[in-house]
Amino acid sequence: KSPMCFWVEQIMLVFFVLELSFRLRMKHCKFFTDPDDRYWNLMDFFIVLCGVFDQWLLKIWESLMEGENHRNNNIGQVMMLARMLRLMRILRLLRGGK
Repeated sequence: KSPMCFWVEQIMLVFFVLELSFRLRMKHCKFFTDPDDRYWNLMDFFIVLCGVFDQWLLKIWESLMEGENHRNNNIGQVMMLARMLRLMRILRLLRGGK
């Protein structure tokens, strides 16, 4: 994986975290209960949360557990799924969805 890809992923994740934060602040509880956008909002929330877990929290965990092999293959598969969902989110945003 090239350093350029790493930084592009980080910048996009920061953008999505900020965008989600602004939407949560604007809509409050309605973000999760709005009948029109509830499922899209839940999917966006889950995708961004998985991205934060994959890109930031797992890296912190790995650095804390340096030298110990605690990483399970199942976590890697779940994170691959989360990355694919993030790609779907990007495509939805490019298509002009909500």
